[in-house]
Amino acid sequence: MKILHVISSLNPINGGPVESVKNFCKYYKLFNEDVEIVCSDEPHDKWLKDPRLPKVHALGPVKFKYSLNFKLLKWFKNNIKKYDVLVINGIWQFHSFASWRYCKKNKIPYVLFLHGMLDPYFNKGNILKKLKKILYWFLIESKILRDAYRVLFTSKLERKLAYKSFSPYKINEYDLGYGVEGIPKSYNFKNNLFIKKYNLKNRKYLLYLGRLDKKKGLDLLIKSFAIINKIDKNLILVLAGSRNDYLTKNLINLINDYSLKKNIVITGPIYGNLKWGALANCDVLCLTSHQENFGLVIAEALSCSKPVLITNKINIYDKINHYKAGLVCEDNFDAVTKMMKKYIRLNPKNYNTMCKQAKICFNENYKIEKTVYKLLNLLRKIISRFEKEGKVILNSERPLPQDLLKYQLNYKGIPNHNSILKHNKAHNPNYHFRVHCLD
Repeated sequence: MKILHVISSLNPINGGPVESVKNFCKYYKLFNEDVEIVCSDEPHDKWLKDPRLPKVHALGPVKFKYSLNFKLLKWFKNNIKKYDVLVINGIWQFHSFASWRYCKKNKIPYVLFLHGMLDPYFNKGNILKKLKKILYWFLIESKILRDAYRVLFTSKLERKLAYKSFSPYKINEYDLGYGVEGIPKSYNFKNNLFIKKYNLKNRKYLLYLGRLDKKKGLDLLIKSFAIINKIDKNLILVLAGSRNDYLTKNLINLINDYSLKKNIVITGPIYGNLKWGALANCDVLCLTSHQENFGLVIAEALSCSKPVLITNKINIYDKINHYKAGLVCEDNFDAVTKMMKKYIRLNPKNYNTMCKQAKICFNENYKIEKTVYKLLNLLRKIISRFEKEGKVILNSERPLPQDLLKYQLNYKGIPNHNSILKHNKAHNPNYHFRVHCLD
């Protein structure tokens, strides 16, 4: 297959959607699929050097609001027929409109990955902004969703919440999830670089990892931490993430008001081994967001066998509850405080059980290999249907690497893959075994 991912920007400041696209593309390569990306970034933007990225068509800079980009229209006109299928990431911006327009014109199938952008949370606030969205929805956006072969959701809860924003509407839904790589196999758990850098040796700490943003509910976290800090004065709260005006104007003042300067460590953004060191050595991960579509950092913490303390505004909270991989509470101060108190009163046995469940939860739900396989299978079914209907011609048939072929077969419970390959290659040396699962 020749796959094109379309996204407004690959700037990591945009969080989960960008990270998911990078992870997907890395694993497409391992499954021997041909993938490219088109975006409105500038060609020399530093984040385009990420080794996970395939060939990127950067058509920026964009000077207009909502990423209005005439270069993108011209590029689609000249290149869209090269691709078998498009994965459009995100809505409400020009890239989704441009993709839809040229896919429809050239009869190219596409799937639309919403990344939580229909969550009713985003309808709060500015009434003028909301009215603009409503108008745009009825004029354009609803049609983009309607014509998508599948509209992809990261969780069942995201799908249910989407109907509260604009209803009724008819779409072809598909629950995909994100999936993450998890802690690298090469990571040395004896690595104490993070501990040394922030002087946390022999200190038990709670970790927040993400953008320091109002939506993340950090005010709830700090105020609740002030309560439990009176119970355990040796407890540390680490806030790791990119700084902005919200941090400087609000969080620091809040920390000073509660006299927590000695017990709260602000690191700024952390990456690589420093990030994994923070996750591997923390006691729990805390994410008290007012809205969170998925929360990639939650899956990363689970991969490190770390329990999570989260609100029920994070759309995968039901999985945490089901696996007992942490604690979940309502999105308010009293509930968060009660959850924090419950956590510090856990006995070692219950805490260790929670750690084991965290790893099980990750392995069964959030491994990137499973998610990529699921998406590729969907895309193949789409292309197959279009081929039968005579709407598109498949550009390429590529053999799968045998190690990943084995994974695919095992994943679906198909035995004796080696004997199947050997038998067919004896009759046809150029034979390539392909798996098309129809569930």
